[in-house]
Amino acid sequence: MHCCRTFLNTRGFTLIELLIVIAIILILIGIALPNFLEAQVRAR
Repeated sequence: MHCCRTFLNTRGFTLIELLIVIAIILILIGIALPNFLEAQVRAR
């Protein structure tokens, strides 16, 4: 049982790691999107 658990952990990302990465990406989009939209309006 112990060998299988370590195999599953090293095989790929855990759910928590995926959620953390998604949260970071959403935060970056939330910071960048208003700046991008403001620059687009100023360019007109």
